[in-house]
Amino acid sequence: LGGIESHAPRINVARAPGLWQHVNVLFSAPRFDNSGGQITTAEFVRVAINGVVVQEGVTPPAVSPSAVGADAVARGPLVVRGDAGGVAFRRVKYRLLDAGPARVERTSFTYYRGDFGWEMPDTSNLQAVAEGPTDIITSTLADTTNRFALRFEGDLLIPSTGPYLHEITSTGQFTLVIDGRVVVDISSPEVAAVGDVPRRVATINLTAGRHSFVLTYARGRWHSALSALGWYVSGPASIRARLTAPDSDPEAVFAEYKIEPRDGPRLQRNFVRFGEGKRTHAISVGYPGGNHYAYDLATGALLYVWRGRFIDTSTMWFSRGQDQSAAPRGSTMGFSGKPLLGRVIRSRGYSIDKDGNPVYEYDVGDELNVTDAIKPDETGRYFVRTLTLRGTAAEGTAIVLAEGGDIREVSDGVFVVADGKYYIEVQPGGAMVDRSGAQARLVTTVPAGSAQTQVAYALVW
Repeated sequence: LGGIESHAPRINVARAPGLWQHVNVLFSAPRFDNSGGQITTAEFVRVAINGVVVQEGVTPPAVSPSAVGADAVARGPLVVRGDAGGVAFRRVKYRLLDAGPARVERTSFTYYRGDFGWEMPDTSNLQAVAEGPTDIITSTLADTTNRFALRFEGDLLIPSTGPYLHEITSTGQFTLVIDGRVVVDISSPEVAAVGDVPRRVATINLTAGRHSFVLTYARGRWHSALSALGWYVSGPASIRARLTAPDSDPEAVFAEYKIEPRDGPRLQRNFVRFGEGKRTHAISVGYPGGNHYAYDLATGALLYVWRGRFIDTSTMWFSRGQDQSAAPRGSTMGFSGKPLLGRVIRSRGYSIDKDGNPVYEYDVGDELNVTDAIKPDETGRYFVRTLTLRGTAAEGTAIVLAEGGDIREVSDGVFVVADGKYYIEVQPGGAMVDRSGAQARLVTTVPAGSAQTQVAYALVW
């Protein structure tokens, strides 16, 4: 899924057959001059499958055989083919980005040196050591990583009138001023982070045409060794534009913190962002085949599974590693995060089996001991989870295999969960759907008084 003519996707993040896939395509149509001559070719700027970019900058070799006509055109209908097997589509949306991207012109810079701390300095108190015109906005114009400030000013060209989102990522102090008004600074809302680098955002209404801007970036004596600055602008009819140079972007400097499993399972203890908070007693487990998961040892809960690349640990190892969470780098599937037996557990840690897989162990009260083994199936396409319960189970003890959304049994022992997001496969008759509460649950009952019970199921997505 995600192939374009002779271009295979860079990674396979497709869900299992019968489950909904989310597709996001950014396509640039060919352009023509006034006489009808073609001046640019069509391009798939970006294709994302289930939230993961699988194609970028791909020029199709020819007009698609599904096209209405044989020649390239500037605009045409969206054509869907259905001759390659059963397929369904839903919630198809599009947005026409015909205004062009925002850009900067007539840009100049001033480079200052001086001694200051965390604060944004008054540049009038610093020594200007270089200045002049520049074709790029980049933190690399400074020949040091601390005790400096860069001031960029010029014209911001807006293609059409409307609200424009400005995003700034920075490892220092910064202020963005447009038409004399402060738009974004270190106090603006933070919506995401690259490593430990905050992304601050603000939206303002701008008219089409030229606007003056001043972007000041400063790093004092206490800032970390990494200097990075990114500025991105997107509007209602324009593609998101990066106005800073690629080598200045924080995303470009964190490659060394992205880890992958090689010859077998890769285990990484870390915090995991989950819901509105963090799970602090968690582990991420990755496999060379591209399927991975995150597990909470404090609750015995599976938090996420994902397909694609493993994790980004930049918030753990860059600078002071204050966030300490590892971010999945693939298409994630989240779960309830609740204990399977609905009770508080007492973790006994985990052991490693002969194939390098972790096997978790915990107690539920004084009566049950549980081992929890999660490993890929023989094909590596999904996970098999095996729970072994030892002790005395009380009457009505149940294991919740899945919770939330619509749960339907589509064949004997095969349940589709959460409106077609994933499957749970058990032995026929091994589980039932409980709709007595606020959310549907897929449960299996543990025989009362049993000395040892084993429950196994496959998680397919």
